[in-house]
Amino acid sequence: MQTASASVATRRRQVSGGSSVRGKGVLRKLRHQGGATVFSIPTHFLAELGIEAGAEVEVSLVDGKLVAEPKIQPVLLRRRYTLAELLEGAEHLPQLYAGTEGALDGPALGQEMG
Repeated sequence: MQTASASVATRRRQVSGGSSVRGKGVLRKLRHQGGATVFSIPTHFLAELGIEAGAEVEVSLVDGKLVAEPKIQPVLLRRRYTLAELLEGAEHLPQLYAGTEGALDGPALGQEMG
């Protein structure tokens, strides 16, 4: 029968595989940050997945393993406008600007900062 400390040591060897790098795995240490327990993800893992800090991941337990699956939002294809389309309806702007000409030339009326 194993003692509690011997079974913990055995479990650590099973989890870590006895080395810090196994296949594509990298050993990380859990730490407390605020009210959470966290670990860092290697930059090359993030690059391979095409995600960065701030990305959402779904964390689950699968067969006793912690799995973090990125939830990549689909890239929204934005329509590209021509200059003519962007300027459409802007013909009235010169009259609008003429009506406000000199609005900033007078003395301060409130508590504006100069």
